[in-house]
Amino acid sequence: MTQENAIRVAKSFYDAVEQRNFDTASEILHSESTVWNEHERSDHPARPVFNGSHPLWSALAEFRYTERKYMATDHEVTVEYVARGTTVRGRQFAFPVTARLFLTSDGRGIRRIEEFFGLADSAAFQEVLAD
Repeated sequence: MTQENAIRVAKSFYDAVEQRNFDTASEILHSESTVWNEHERSDHPARPVFNGSHPLWSALAEFRYTERKYMATDHEVTVEYVARGTTVRGRQFAFPVTARLFLTSDGRGIRRIEEFFGLADSAAFQEVLAD
């Protein structure tokens, strides 16, 4: 797998989630893929997190991954972006995130996502969602 292919997988995933095309996003995720929660220090199954019925998605009127920067090796992509959006109640948010995507051995899917963002940003985001 080339670095260009690894970046293509990452872009396809982020584009699908941004467009709320959760079927495509799920196809890119390996069946047992996980998301690392930095603040809880635990893994969670990724598909439920990126499923259109997850409570997060019903709370957001708009969501974008802006200012994306990709850096890749053969089976790993680091993405820096700003998570930006508006809740259904009209509250806006924006916070920087660094994510590491670990690809499957065949390079066609994502087997693990690690997202890193500040504790203050996480708290502010939770507050915006709660309002």
